Amino acid sequence: MKARSLVWLMLLGATSVQAADGETPDRTRWWFEAGAGFATVGGDRESSGRGSQDGISFDFAGGMRVGDHWLVGLDIGSIITDSYDLYFGSQGRSLSHLFLMADYNARADGGWLFHVGAGFTDFTDSELTTAAAREGHGPAFEAGIGYAWRPSRSNYIVLRGIYEFGRIEANNGVAAESESFNYSAPRLSVSWQFRTGNPR
Repeated sequence: MKARSLVWLMLLGATSVQAADGETPDRTRWWFEAGAGFATVGGDRESSGRGSQDGISFDFAGGMRVGDHWLVGLDIGSIITDSYDLYFGSQGRSLSHLFLMADYNARADGGWLFHVGAGFTDFTDSELTTAAAREGHGPAFEAGIGYAWRPSRSNYIVLRGIYEFGRIEANNGVAAESESFNYSAPRLSVSWQFRTGNPR
């Protein structure tokens, strides 16, 4: 239901921005992006205080192009802070998000871009040595800046710096306790992006 609502919001937002720009393209133009990078996840828990961990991030995004400067769509990503999480998905610590996002690119052929996103995040904190598992979810937001290079007509290389933050309501599977805490996750990533509809 959340994903369906985000899709409808994306389409409504794309139509509104396109009308404001006075753009009426002959056909719908799309874009897709895949990237990876490094992140630091920090949390502020009542039970354990403030802490942080370094990890790796993965992002997959795509959607519609609006005019020559706007990219709107959905961003699905994850931050993993324990290496064994790559092999045992249910163990370790991870944040996964689903965002409705928008990029503004100053030039159609690349250059500086500005990023915003809002949506939901899921949190998992398990340990290999115990059966305890803390899971939760909550609202999250992100903002950032980046730079895009265009080596060919439709392909871009994008370097981004993004700051993600939110609030999570977490549950302990053993003690059946709940706890709310704030988190932040600045990250630096490199991605490949493909855009349709560029002029020759």
